[in-house]
Amino acid sequence: MDDYSIIDSEKEERDIIYKNIFDNAQVGIVVTDANGYILHINQEFTRIFGFTAEDATGKKIDSLFIPDEVFEKHREMVKLLENGDRVEYETLRSRKDGSIIPVLSRISMISKNGKRIGGFAIYSDISENKRFQEELLKSKNELEERVKERTSALEIANMELKKSKEEADRANRAKSEFLANMSHEIRTPMNAIIGMTGLLLDTKLDEEQADHLEIIRRSSDALLGLINDILDFSKIEAGKMDLEILDFDLRNALEEIVSLPAVAAHKKGIEFIYEIEPDVPSLLRGDPGRVRQIVLNLTSNAVKFTENGDVLLHVSCEREDENEVELKFSIRDSGIGISEEERAKLFQSFHQVDASTTRKYGGTGLGLVISKKLVELMNGSIGVESLKGEGSNFWFTTVIEKQKGVVETALTPPTDIKGKRFLVVDDNKTNLIIVQRYLEAWGFVCDTAWNGEMGLILMMAGVKANAPYDCVISDMQMPHMDGIELGRKIKSDQALKSTIMIMLSSRGMRGDSAEVREVGFAAYLTKPVRRSQLFDCIVMAFSQKEGRKQEDKTIITRHTITDARKQGIKILIAEDNIINQKLALKLLEKFGYKADAVANGEEAVRLLSMIPYNLVLMDVQMPVMDGLEATKIIRSPESHVLDHNIPVIAMTAHAMAGDRKICMDAGMDDYITKPVNPDLMLEKINAYLRLNKP
Repeated sequence: MDDYSIIDSEKEERDIIYKNIFDNAQVGIVVTDANGYILHINQEFTRIFGFTAEDATGKKIDSLFIPDEVFEKHREMVKLLENGDRVEYETLRSRKDGSIIPVLSRISMISKNGKRIGGFAIYSDISENKRFQEELLKSKNELEERVKERTSALEIANMELKKSKEEADRANRAKSEFLANMSHEIRTPMNAIIGMTGLLLDTKLDEEQADHLEIIRRSSDALLGLINDILDFSKIEAGKMDLEILDFDLRNALEEIVSLPAVAAHKKGIEFIYEIEPDVPSLLRGDPGRVRQIVLNLTSNAVKFTENGDVLLHVSCEREDENEVELKFSIRDSGIGISEEERAKLFQSFHQVDASTTRKYGGTGLGLVISKKLVELMNGSIGVESLKGEGSNFWFTTVIEKQKGVVETALTPPTDIKGKRFLVVDDNKTNLIIVQRYLEAWGFVCDTAWNGEMGLILMMAGVKANAPYDCVISDMQMPHMDGIELGRKIKSDQALKSTIMIMLSSRGMRGDSAEVREVGFAAYLTKPVRRSQLFDCIVMAFSQKEGRKQEDKTIITRHTITDARKQGIKILIAEDNIINQKLALKLLEKFGYKADAVANGEEAVRLLSMIPYNLVLMDVQMPVMDGLEATKIIRSPESHVLDHNIPVIAMTAHAMAGDRKICMDAGMDDYITKPVNPDLMLEKINAYLRLNKP
């Protein structure tokens, strides 16, 4: 058999494969020539609209099934194709029997060498969705009427309760002051228990000892969390809750906590998604700890009460001026939902929606009331929209000051990969939108597909139009055709096999990265994907493409990205206690950082004048020169240190209320109390070195 016969055979086999995909797709598809005359329709198109191939072939799409009332809208959408390559919108279409149904229409053109040679449209019947929306709107209106009726009765009752409440509040404030003092006393031995348990867990232990210590650690963390809630509540009731005002990076602050609810979500088999709108400023001045506390409380609750579907954290900008910004945080879930009666109890102290929920899910009911008080301290408001069995949307707003005199850096891809064509494949529409926004903001061209079959159709259309996709970003868990199968089909097709493939997974199971590497994927990232993590992954994937065979390439993961960022970073430890020095050096080595240690502030200043370190961990009490004096010298423009703005994090055994302020006044950037929590230490180091940048 000659070479031409082999090529013809491969082409015939590929054509059969894609004809099967076209015929069996779960959406209606129609293909036209450049003048809008129908060339092909698939079986699903016939099922939805009733037209057979004989009815449709050769007919102009404008005259086949477009009702008069939407004809002009259709012409407008077709005109939009002249400025782009696809249009997606909801509209109406006529069936063969004369009935009219609502559909989601997606129109794309097929071009070759800049000239339009045809087009195709994809249709989904959304009749059931529309009926559901109408029923939902009717239910909403009925609920609003009931709320109005009850509001009048509640106003009368509230007036009667106001007087008795004022008396009760006075008694509660006295109790809260006592509770605050007791909580402080309890925290002291609890910190010792947690710290010593952590140290023991880092020693050589047999399996039974390690298991027992892990139980102690988890139980201690849970108890400390409860004590913190009680302490916060008592401070609020006593009117003694204050906010810290610090410079912080909003995206970094959220990055450091979304992994906690994300891990819990993945264990339950649900998606955890988060998105910060591009216009939201990152460099703010406020209390990042309290913002994270509220977000963590609401996202953890959302995951707790959701068994199927997803949880979405969305941050948007409501208002912005030269000095401040009003942000809105929305946490939407597809969980058990909350009835109108139960919603009234949500922000009351020590209340959950009902006793059965408390038994099943646990909790004290303090989280939401604390969140409400904190939001009000930050000049914001908090609320919830929910229906029983239909999920919930908790939201809160906060007004935060903007940092002055700073410029936020933008992620900009290398010149040689700007304008590359991307296809994102994911059955979750929210994920599609988020990743598409990221890619288009970086200057890439991006199309989306909601399943593997549609992705392959778009890829082949791109090849035929001499505009192939350079990279495919695919979800792993999808119905019908999952990401692994999609990757195999791409790599088995001669026309598609050179496409770079990146896998995104909500599962994150051991062995997954090896499997996707074997298929031919360049990278494997777990959701929720950080914006900068995806950016670095794309840049690394394109730089890896040339010069090495697939079997020689290391698959890109979040670990390889972080390790690449850590190269060249060096940390200085100023600590007079030899044991604490060794502990800090071992921890940093474990985290993948290079570090040096000195015994006092004078030695620290001397080394900072000779070596370009990236960060300083500074003890406060040291001989010769303490950490406060050393930091003041570092910040002084008259000193000889190489970087006067180097991040300095205090490590101190002092944990009284005014100690943090003393450190901040000396010029330090942050504060860690001893015994040092390794996770907190790593979190703060990564944040100041921008290794968790979004």
